[in-house]
Amino acid sequence: MAIRHGLLIGTLVLNATFAATATAQTDPSDASADAQKNIGIDDIVVTAQRRSESGQKVPVTIQSFDEGKLQANAATTTSDLPYLVPGVTVGQTGSSQSIYIRGIGKGGSVLRYIDGVLNVFGTGQAPLGNLASLEVDKGPQSTLFGRNATGGVVQFNTKKPSQDFSADLSLGYANYDMFTGSLYATTGLTETLATDIAVNYDDQKDGWGKNIATGEDFYRQKLFSIRSKTLWEISDRFSATLSLDYSYNRGNQGGTVAPSIPFPFVYDLASGQTYEVGKYGVNVDSKSEFHSRTGIAALRVEGDLDWAHLLSITSYQRNHSVFDIDYDGGPSPILPVRRNDQNTAWTQELQLQSPDGSKASWVVGLFYLGLTNKLSPFSFGAPGASVLFGVPLGSAFNLVPTLGSRSYAAFGQITYPIFPDTRITLGARYTIDRVTLKGYNAIDDVIIPGSRGNTAETFRKPTFRADIQQQFTPSVMGYISYNRGYNSGGFNNILPAGFANDPSPILPETIDAYEAGLKTQFFNNRLRLNISGFYYDYRNLQLSVHESGGLATRNAAAARVKGIDVDFEGRPTARLTISGGFEWLDSEFTRYPDAPIYSVAPNGAIILDTGDAGGNRTPNAPRISYNANVRHSLPTSIGEFSTSVGMNYQSGWFADASNKFFEPKRYLVNISETWKSLDNLTSISLWVKNLGNKYYDMGFTILNPNCVCGVPGAPRTYGITVGKHF
Repeated sequence: MAIRHGLLIGTLVLNATFAATATAQTDPSDASADAQKNIGIDDIVVTAQRRSESGQKVPVTIQSFDEGKLQANAATTTSDLPYLVPGVTVGQTGSSQSIYIRGIGKGGSVLRYIDGVLNVFGTGQAPLGNLASLEVDKGPQSTLFGRNATGGVVQFNTKKPSQDFSADLSLGYANYDMFTGSLYATTGLTETLATDIAVNYDDQKDGWGKNIATGEDFYRQKLFSIRSKTLWEISDRFSATLSLDYSYNRGNQGGTVAPSIPFPFVYDLASGQTYEVGKYGVNVDSKSEFHSRTGIAALRVEGDLDWAHLLSITSYQRNHSVFDIDYDGGPSPILPVRRNDQNTAWTQELQLQSPDGSKASWVVGLFYLGLTNKLSPFSFGAPGASVLFGVPLGSAFNLVPTLGSRSYAAFGQITYPIFPDTRITLGARYTIDRVTLKGYNAIDDVIIPGSRGNTAETFRKPTFRADIQQQFTPSVMGYISYNRGYNSGGFNNILPAGFANDPSPILPETIDAYEAGLKTQFFNNRLRLNISGFYYDYRNLQLSVHESGGLATRNAAAARVKGIDVDFEGRPTARLTISGGFEWLDSEFTRYPDAPIYSVAPNGAIILDTGDAGGNRTPNAPRISYNANVRHSLPTSIGEFSTSVGMNYQSGWFADASNKFFEPKRYLVNISETWKSLDNLTSISLWVKNLGNKYYDMGFTILNPNCVCGVPGAPRTYGITVGKHF
């Protein structure tokens, strides 16, 4: 306790301690000169339209963060995105992480791109270290980024290899016996070859809670990633970049009964008893562990053809993940479950873009995705499984499905100035998706008669974009846009009853999105203020539903989403930066006649029925969210001290379509203090996350009749990070 309080107090008073030193030892004339230069806010360069351009000129709601801003906000993984961007929530289940933008995120409808490469299996917690920039593009991006981008796109842009040698190393230690480290190094190999390497490592050895049944620590996690890029400058017109990326994620999660839900207990199927577990506690007989390995090899070739810029992006991706969970949620040995995924994917994209200086800005392209997902197997099995499935006592019920997908698309977009200050954009994409499902169900290794089968569906869908932009002044731009988005259909492949008993496909999800916005800069670029309003009309909205012991995707009939987005950044002085954002969101089902409806029995058992959810709020959609960050730097005779205070607020949101289970509002505060040496080669940071030690859940799994199981966010964490530049 004393160490924790000392760290907090020290962080808050460090600037005050050195203020007198700075006043006494800093030349006032130098301070005045420093205050007058570089006071304006740096321009944001984004790639929301598949080319680098100023974010203030792009008719999309965008928030972008360079490496310095990520470090100032103590943002280290994708779990920190809500601190950075209002209207973004992050849900976690095992190794799978879902990013929601404006309440939309189920079924992978927020895509992740790394250096322009679609990260097909990018559903895990990802490190934010060693990035050049992070970009969040809100709203449907289906024309240029493809199917399943109905919620938006998160782009991770890594550093470019350099001929000049440089290296950055950081090491850290935090409570819960957590070690962190990162390395980035780049150098030239020949006159035309340059390479780099980036490594991130997080190892939390102590858990946030305990498993009452086994006594082991719970909520431990290890993250490791290594990436290397090699750039070959073939000529002054052509270049090729080979990227190799490997990541590993391991931990234990699952079975935590959410204390924020007004039923804080597990219902034990075997004994009929309920068990209190408390915050960060679980009471399960089997381990709930996950580990995931992902590898990506990508080749990016670029060339200037005088009349166009050529871009080819090829990738091969593999993922193997195993998730063990005690699916009954209690201490009795009833239903341990193992999901074993083996996934492979190929992607190929070809683009032709207008050359620099062209009056019309255009892009045309082709895209291909080949994906195979094999569960080998999805296994339900232990003594007592017959209670649910009619399986002989002590046997395992195995699903062995293989889901295949082939996606083909052609797209194009053009922006043309119809008047000196007025531009229009028209874009279209046509996508063909071929989805197949084959496999069988088995008891142990014996195939169940009649369970083997295969099925296939083809989905064809055009998507569109149109907008008009008006540059009212050099620093004020307004726009109105329309986007048609599309989320591919498919099949449920892990229902315990087997896909043979659920042959109907998941219908494609479509969205018509309307948005109007203003992007402004004032006071000699010392204040940036952007505002947008949006309205979404959803048809066949895809939702994940737990039923019959399995996770299924179902179509809601229709939903409506509307809201307002605001983000700002101001620099009153050269050393003080204030930034933040606000989102108001109103999201509800307009029609959902066969929705899953939950109720709770007196003993705590959860009962599932169906009913009408029309008029209910959609899940994972907080009505109000906002964040703010204040950063102040103080130069002294011994180096520069930088203080950062960040806050994130989310109002309450529902976990289910029946609006039975509710996550209450929360405030989270992060603070950090960083010292940097006069030569900018050494830094020391003290940081605290979740200063108020607020308990909150990132996501829920509703396991009828056992429990509402939540995955909590991190409690208060604090630590020190030391950095060195070479």
